[in-house]
Amino acid sequence: MAAAVRTAHRHPAARPVALSPMRSDTKTAMTKPRNRTFLAAINSNDGARVRQLIAEGADINARFGPARLPPALHAAAEGRAESLRAILASRAGVGVDVDEAYRFGQTALSLAAVHGRAECVRALAEAGADLGKPDDRGMAPIHYAAYKGALACLQALLAAGADVDQADAEGSTPAIFACKTGQAGS
Repeated sequence: MAAAVRTAHRHPAARPVALSPMRSDTKTAMTKPRNRTFLAAINSNDGARVRQLIAEGADINARFGPARLPPALHAAAEGRAESLRAILASRAGVGVDVDEAYRFGQTALSLAAVHGRAECVRALAEAGADLGKPDDRGMAPIHYAAYKGALACLQALLAAGADVDQADAEGSTPAIFACKTGQAGS
């Protein structure tokens, strides 16, 4: 019985962060025209424009949308690899923590993995993201990729040196996650 209860509510963090469209009543950094332009450049995956806007003073600590994600986490979750690379490589990037934790301790790498954004996983790994950093529930990016069956993300994480045998807080490895969610044959 305890095992059944454990698996029934076990992985709420594996549900992707809701990245819903902007609502007009949401108070975010989007009230500044420059930040709207910055978000548009990130969403269009225009790395050159993102670099230009950062050089012109775009707020790389702004929070976007109802989820209030900072630019690097937003780009990772949305799969905007060129924008993410531009943010990470910018001079202002010195102030960008590649392992910045968001809700429940999830990092940009965790968000990229759970959303199946392999190119963003590679960009973050190249930037030195902690491949094994667990979130508040003990899940690392490799657990998210296995849970979601994101094979390209798993391959990118393993190629970058992630530990295939890393256990979460309850002792589950990525292989166990894949089996529990029916992804083992993927």
